[in-house]
Amino acid sequence: MVSGISFRANSTTSARDIINKPQAQTRTTQNPVVDQPVKPKKKHTALKVIGGLVAAAAAVAVALGVTHGKGGFEALSKLAEKADTTKFVGKVTKWADSAAKACKLDTAGRFIADNATTAWNAVKGFFSKGETPAA
Repeated sequence: MVSGISFRANSTTSARDIINKPQAQTRTTQNPVVDQPVKPKKKHTALKVIGGLVAAAAAVAVALGVTHGKGGFEALSKLAEKADTTKFVGKVTKWADSAAKACKLDTAGRFIADNATTAWNAVKGFFSKGETPAA
């Protein structure tokens, strides 16, 4: 028995089908344009890194000045004297006091607190438009 099913793809029944689809019979010599991924710009420039370091240094300086001004280092020394070294909190308090004394944080805080006004006026004068003296 003979089956009438055909498995040919794009079977044409006449020459008229070939004429009506000219693009199906031509070859393309051009390569399609492929979108190349665009490299992202660098997010960390030197100016941003330097600005971040300056901001971090300013935050540390402010923290030292405020801690000295509020008497935080003296309070830490008093707590360390009374601390029970058998407990974890007492050990941490003793360690924090010895680290503050070793790094001379109270001295740094005193220096910052004493010179903060002078530094602030210098920064404020740098950013403000100064009046030029009359000639």
